[in-house]
Amino acid sequence: MSGVELVLGVSGEGEVGLEEGIHSIRPHDLLLIEKGQSPFLVNWGSTPLVCYIIQWRDEKIYDQYAKIAKTVLLPDRDNWRDELKDMGEALGKQKEAEQAIQDYDKRIATARDELKALVGDETFIYLRVMPKESYVMGELSSRGMVIHKELGLKTVAAYPENEGSVPVSLELLTEYQADHIILQIDGGDDNTNAQKLFDEMKESNIWKGMKAVKEDQVYLVGDKEWMNFGFSSVATLKAVDDIVSVIRERTH
Repeated sequence: MSGVELVLGVSGEGEVGLEEGIHSIRPHDLLLIEKGQSPFLVNWGSTPLVCYIIQWRDEKIYDQYAKIAKTVLLPDRDNWRDELKDMGEALGKQKEAEQAIQDYDKRIATARDELKALVGDETFIYLRVMPKESYVMGELSSRGMVIHKELGLKTVAAYPENEGSVPVSLELLTEYQADHIILQIDGGDDNTNAQKLFDEMKESNIWKGMKAVKEDQVYLVGDKEWMNFGFSSVATLKAVDDIVSVIRERTH
């Protein structure tokens, strides 16, 4: 779940089977089937008061769920704001959806103002270490958009404006010398490989010579905790709070 139940004030009841197991849900009116999951029905015992929100186009799944409760197929969207508005409309919670977006924008503005006071025009990169390669995330990526566009944290001049992310070797990383590095090491099944890649990186003279490293301005962020960073208001605000908190601590 991506936090939509929290911001719209809805929930569900019963159990549903997803590819990672059986999930219990609370009373009584929403079940969100997220894109990429493989749902199957569990014996409810009686017809539940549930609205199924299915986040991808699958007519077979739609027909299966529509037989027992109101079911809505959502269109594909590029950002969480439009997804939230769609869900709000489906559930008659348009006002709550709009309020959630307004609250998000206010908190982002507050964070942006504090970061501006803390770091001014100092530069940032978002470095994501994955099992086989590392990437610098740009403004066209969902995460980079939050960091550089919404929070106003300046990226390095070398970053290509038309790229969502750029794969970087250790040697190429020197072209992205930033005052600050927000660092994420991927978890999941290949966490060991991603961690090994970073362990090798941090022992190199190149890494040790990076400006942000020498000035202790590398901020290691969560992995699973940041799974939906840039994809939902709840997850993004939690991540933004983490960013502001750690920068505040390091600069005082």
